[in-house]
Amino acid sequence: MPNLNHKPAPKSAGLCSCGGGPDESATDLLEEKLMSEDFTKILRRMFMVMGPMPQEDPEPDSGMEEDGQPAELSRSQTGKIMAMGQEAEELLGTFEDGMTRSEFILKARGIVQQMIEKSGLKIEKFVSIDGDMEFWKVAFESDTQWARALAVKFGYSLPFSKKAYQRLGKNMPMLNGRRMPAHHEFQDHPDLIEDLEPFRTVDLIRLIMQQLLSDFNLEEMQKEGVITKWFPGAKCEGDHSMKSVYHHFWNIMPSPSEYEAIRNYFGEEVGFFFRFYGYFLHALSLLVIPAFCVCLAQSDYLLVITYQQQNYLKMLFGLMVAIWAIHFQRFFEFKANDECHRWGMANNKSQHVHELKLSQVQQRQSSWLEQNIGNAAMLVYTLGFVYAISIVSFHTKDRYSRSIASTATTFVFSFFWGMIAPKVVKLEDHATSTRETNALTKRLAFVKLFLFLFPLCNVAFLSNATRKVCADTYEKAAEMIFDPNAFEHYDPSEIGPNTTVFRNWVDRNLMGQSDGWGTALDIMNVLGMATPLPEGQVCVRGCMPQLCDPISASDRRPSCLTDCYFELQTSLQTLFLSHLACTIAFMVIGMLFVQYKARKEMSEKETRKTTRSLSAMDSAHLQRHDYSFLQFQEKSFDEAPYEYLSWGGSYVEDFLEVVLAFAVLACFGIICPYLAIAGFLIQVIENRVLLFRMIHVTCRPFPTAADGIGGWGMIIEIVVNVALLINGLLIVTQMRTHMDVWGSKCKFVFFACWALSLLFFKMFLQALLPDISPSFIEALDKNTLFLAAQREDRANKLLQASV
Repeated sequence: MPNLNHKPAPKSAGLCSCGGGPDESATDLLEEKLMSEDFTKILRRMFMVMGPMPQEDPEPDSGMEEDGQPAELSRSQTGKIMAMGQEAEELLGTFEDGMTRSEFILKARGIVQQMIEKSGLKIEKFVSIDGDMEFWKVAFESDTQWARALAVKFGYSLPFSKKAYQRLGKNMPMLNGRRMPAHHEFQDHPDLIEDLEPFRTVDLIRLIMQQLLSDFNLEEMQKEGVITKWFPGAKCEGDHSMKSVYHHFWNIMPSPSEYEAIRNYFGEEVGFFFRFYGYFLHALSLLVIPAFCVCLAQSDYLLVITYQQQNYLKMLFGLMVAIWAIHFQRFFEFKANDECHRWGMANNKSQHVHELKLSQVQQRQSSWLEQNIGNAAMLVYTLGFVYAISIVSFHTKDRYSRSIASTATTFVFSFFWGMIAPKVVKLEDHATSTRETNALTKRLAFVKLFLFLFPLCNVAFLSNATRKVCADTYEKAAEMIFDPNAFEHYDPSEIGPNTTVFRNWVDRNLMGQSDGWGTALDIMNVLGMATPLPEGQVCVRGCMPQLCDPISASDRRPSCLTDCYFELQTSLQTLFLSHLACTIAFMVIGMLFVQYKARKEMSEKETRKTTRSLSAMDSAHLQRHDYSFLQFQEKSFDEAPYEYLSWGGSYVEDFLEVVLAFAVLACFGIICPYLAIAGFLIQVIENRVLLFRMIHVTCRPFPTAADGIGGWGMIIEIVVNVALLINGLLIVTQMRTHMDVWGSKCKFVFFACWALSLLFFKMFLQALLPDISPSFIEALDKNTLFLAAQREDRANKLLQASV
């Protein structure tokens, strides 16, 4: 149940503080004298029954018909306005001019308590150990009469029970091996109530919150000091369905029933996230065996195949990764759509609690600057990152140092963008918290995906155009490039710096001022990102050969892996494994920090409790077990709320970490196949740590309803499309195959065929798996027949009762 807590208003003018005297500024504020106009402004902001503040400059035609005459109000509108006026007068009548703010807060809390109890809710109060905090547990009475009344009031929907189907001789339809009940808007009808499932805890929490939001502006109450915070009460240890989830840490693959428990405890939004995470783990497990086979083939101790054959295996693995990414994205859309209907979330807005963040004065048409400031910030920041990576690549010569420096730059820019993005979103002036969250998701995801993928793309594709080796003569340049260790599979007499085979490779990569390379390097030199072509020297561009094999027994031309390929491997390993390790480390550190802070504070309060006398009522409260758990929740709310940039994590951050891992693996998994194995093992651990943190550390978030993963679906689709292109480019530019000796046109044709083939496969999969599956249509038809039979049964009972 939602919990409201506040610091008791001081009996004297001073503000009581733990272990110290009152703060002078706070004392002055509490001693402030308030007049009637102050009461009116404050109460209008806090209590919805008083209506909004009147506009200072109303529109000329406000309340007028077209001919300028006052518009007539309906009887219901007039009665509503009169009722609001009476309640407003009653509220204002309890306050007197000259009342101090502390007296005002006490009066306001009394009114809040009366209004909450009047709406059918009960309040159970608890005093903190040191007496500086009072908790209000807001819940329904033991019976469900008031819960039913609020469900009718807000048009809340519930699923039909299995008994309802059996009573009418129907079988509840199954979808993907699980029940798919029909949902119906709650009505105060005995037969319908008997047929519907009972309220879940999340249903009751949503109804209570909707009622509170209809009567109060909780944010304004917090600003005025009437309350300090509010949060849903957590009691997962008493929820038997959650025990299998949090007691079995090594449960690698949660079952569907466990996903249901997560959804019923945290709500559909978090439920869809863990459903996505679980499906990602299942899909990733499919890559483990192929990746292991490729790694086995690359081992010189077990299998003896040429390096070129190993790269053909990698090409095949790259094709599998591309198909895997397409399959994962489309099948999850397919499953999520079925789950959305099975959970009753499709076109169901009754379970969504919307909360405006802006006052009416601020609800205005956004300016052009406000609408585009986010896009401008993203563009400027990504360009700055490109410049930083180019500087790092230019000034760091060793490939290992360059990989570490590039990864560190990525993490630094990612961290600061995480701090900047919320401020940019605030400047965009979004009207609701939902729009603000969607905007934050887009700003964070697109920039961070760019930050993680661009350094790898820079090594794979751009380094070949910016790196060069220069010498006074052609012969010296060839000697500088030639590395005998790279041609260990050749006879020394067969290839060398002066042989025709090697010089053909050098000729293909010569660069000069007239071919455009010189101009590009001159521009980059101005920016400090490269050095210009030296006058009178011969320069060879591109990545240098590191490991070469003949194309075949008859064709002795070299097929080489370059230094860019090995640097890409090092950078990919450093980035991918560091990201996963940091993600787990931050979760573990956050959990330890919150546990330490909570236990330290509880220990201090227990010590203070023994040094002061408590009333009999307070002592009775302190002996309750669930009170200590509630106190811990309050501490979790302070240190680990489920919101952005907190130790408790957030929906946006948790989802983003999984998407980043998926993006790096889908785009560059072909380079390091064993990362699929390491990624699977680490992701399993991360999933369990994340779930443990959500249950035991993070303050229970509000169980937000959702009809899917929202904007993340579009982001994942973009990642898949980018992965198709990057995999094709990697095969053309980095894999050591017969394509090494192909011309640019032939390579482009291969890349185009690769991309188009996978695009057609994606379209075929979309046609093969429509948004609505045949099994769902069959289940929907059965539910339609059931609803018709249920309505007919209710009508017959009404006719019999009337006769």
